[in-house]
Amino acid sequence: MSEKSIYTYNNGRAWITEKDKELLKLIWLHKSVTVSQVRFFLLKAYGMKKSAVYKKLQKWNELKITKTQVYSGRKKVQLRCVQMNKNGIDILVNEGVIHNSTYPLVELPNPKTADHFFLTREIVIRTYLEFYKKGGRFTSIPPLETPYYDTKVKKAYKEQGKNLLKTPTLVEPDWILYSDSSILNIESDTGHERANTIIDKVKRYVEYNAQNLEHKDHHILIAPIDSADDDILCYVEDRPKERKKRVSQIKEYVIRASAHIIPNLHFHVVTSSRAGKVAYNILTGKTKEHSYVLNESIGALETNKHLNVSMVKRLPEEFYTGNVLNSYFAEGHFDMKREGEKVKTFLIKVMDEGCVKSLDQLAYLNWLLEKDRYKSHVDGILAIYQTEEERLHDNLGDLWELNHVYFSSLERLQRNSIDGSTFYQQTSKFKRKKVLLYEG
Repeated sequence: MSEKSIYTYNNGRAWITEKDKELLKLIWLHKSVTVSQVRFFLLKAYGMKKSAVYKKLQKWNELKITKTQVYSGRKKVQLRCVQMNKNGIDILVNEGVIHNSTYPLVELPNPKTADHFFLTREIVIRTYLEFYKKGGRFTSIPPLETPYYDTKVKKAYKEQGKNLLKTPTLVEPDWILYSDSSILNIESDTGHERANTIIDKVKRYVEYNAQNLEHKDHHILIAPIDSADDDILCYVEDRPKERKKRVSQIKEYVIRASAHIIPNLHFHVVTSSRAGKVAYNILTGKTKEHSYVLNESIGALETNKHLNVSMVKRLPEEFYTGNVLNSYFAEGHFDMKREGEKVKTFLIKVMDEGCVKSLDQLAYLNWLLEKDRYKSHVDGILAIYQTEEERLHDNLGDLWELNHVYFSSLERLQRNSIDGSTFYQQTSKFKRKKVLLYEG
């Protein structure tokens, strides 16, 4: 049975559980969230029904723990927004969740930026839910609390005796998430920003990273809004249903800015409904598990009775000329053999959903094959994701030629069936067809 704290007020009592503290902290951190977002969080995290959510919020409003305001946005659409009230702040301080008892002045977002404001909060809420389900820890921080200053300008301000608090920021993420291994900067995209604006911001991240090379890996997650989940639909404008083209365009903008080639700077582009899952993978280090995925994939291929093959490892220097950078090498190079006879030679590239680096490296490996630039014969490139869900949702777009690539996932390969020996090949634009890796 979970522990409860009882708080008594003139007009009633509140029983505050650990779950309640989590919700109050979420509202406090984000300053203002919609009732729909609160309902989404409580449904996905605790299975709470809609009627129970409304009853809880009504009780908390009566006790001045929270307050609900009606926000009028564009097109005369009204949203009910939940904010902290005085007693809610006092509860969080008393429970040791926060240490500042100052009641914050909370304003509703500007109607012109409401889509962006609430989309950012949705992405963070989705990330919270992934950690709640799967475990792990991360820190969530509003960007104004840790501004990314231009160190060159800050140095000049100091030398000139200017007020350092007025130093302009070099780049301002929409939100910042930390873990022991990574810094994840959230960039919400409502589809209104032009190419030059996005490219300029990407370049600012590149400059900030160059000024702070002592920091751990910087990840930037850009998430175009989509309409995959109506439970959390809360914007003043209708969500676009299809965002494949937008995702593909933003990946191109990152590459155009040459931001994807920097070793400790990583750009990821996925739709908002996928952002929480990808954020979880980044913050928990799952995007670094390439050796594990490679080794397990080889084992799965060798044990699949429908393939009946062995995978013999070869050295990278057998394939690349001197002008190919090591960072563009595939993770694995193998001869596929059957009954001791080589049948095909494959390179293996481990893929991360939404990762611009992964896509660019894959496209380059494909280009080398297309132009016959390998020193030894290669039959194709195997692109392996960790899960089938990641493979299905990764949007590669139609800007890159990937005609020599065969897609699968470790999860699929481990099925040890005819299905597990089936790969997918891109045919045109966003479509792929099933193909057998080897027919003998």
